[in-house]
Amino acid sequence: MNSFDETDEFASLVRRASILLSAGISPSAAWGFLAEGYAEQSDGDENREVPKSKGAPIGKVAQYVAVRATTQPVSISIRDSIPINFDKPDNSGKSEELWRLLGLCWEVAETVGAPLAASLDVLADSIQEISQTHREIAAALAGPKATSRIVLMLPLVGLLFGTALGFDLIGILLSNGIGIFCLLVGAALVVTSIFWSRSQLRRALTLEANPGLEFELLEIALCGGISVSQAKQVIERASTRFGITTNMSKTESILMLSQRAGAPIRNLLNAEARFLRRKVQIESRSAISKLAVRQLLPLGICVLPAFMLLGVAPIMISIVSTVLGASN
Repeated sequence: MNSFDETDEFASLVRRASILLSAGISPSAAWGFLAEGYAEQSDGDENREVPKSKGAPIGKVAQYVAVRATTQPVSISIRDSIPINFDKPDNSGKSEELWRLLGLCWEVAETVGAPLAASLDVLADSIQEISQTHREIAAALAGPKATSRIVLMLPLVGLLFGTALGFDLIGILLSNGIGIFCLLVGAALVVTSIFWSRSQLRRALTLEANPGLEFELLEIALCGGISVSQAKQVIERASTRFGITTNMSKTESILMLSQRAGAPIRNLLNAEARFLRRKVQIESRSAISKLAVRQLLPLGICVLPAFMLLGVAPIMISIVSTVLGASN
């Protein structure tokens, strides 16, 4: 199971929890039903190979939360499940982050008495939108990644082509003084191009982890009927417990707008969160479009000179050596 499928499955879990709660089922009972669903899937697929995923399986954590939620608040159960199910280096990453987000939103809603079902709907929408953005980015990056790999093969192709023509290019690169210089410089250029291309790809993939999170959390907290200052305090305490960084100062402009205009603050917060997620999506598309052009820089500055040094220069050295040897 890849990270995209895992994220979609988690969003589905959150959505199912919201539906169960909106039907009047208690939080502990809702988690019991969710855990039973995963247990039934596991029993029915005993002979099927379980796909490998990075992080603890969602069903495993859900079952842990279901058991603990009968004796303590769900948010505490989720918080307790994280160090147990994500204590290994290979059991970390996106999966753990999603559970932290769920625990954070659940604790905020529990603390202020906000409707849990509506709060989970907000979270599920956010997770699905962010997952869709990441899918689009991965698809758009497929072209630049393939181009980068193909271009990096040019020096090797030149070396093999010269060897196929009957030139002892490897011997020249390893024994001739000028050939050794060409080998060292060409190899250095290829390595530089690899790191340069990877650096460009990493920058294109650098996205804000949870755009609009502060606005959504404040929207959830205000559903409990508390003041803005109290809501911020609740969010900051819960964020600290779950190890998620939040910057509530981002919401100040929206709060001031609501006060001046007398507009519904929750609607403004929801609209701003959606705007920020859409902004990240647009900026990522723009970055990837520029990446396709920037990938030409390693080609022109590093790969083509490396091709000349490793594929063409040894042939010229061989020809010159042959001519000089014949004249002598």
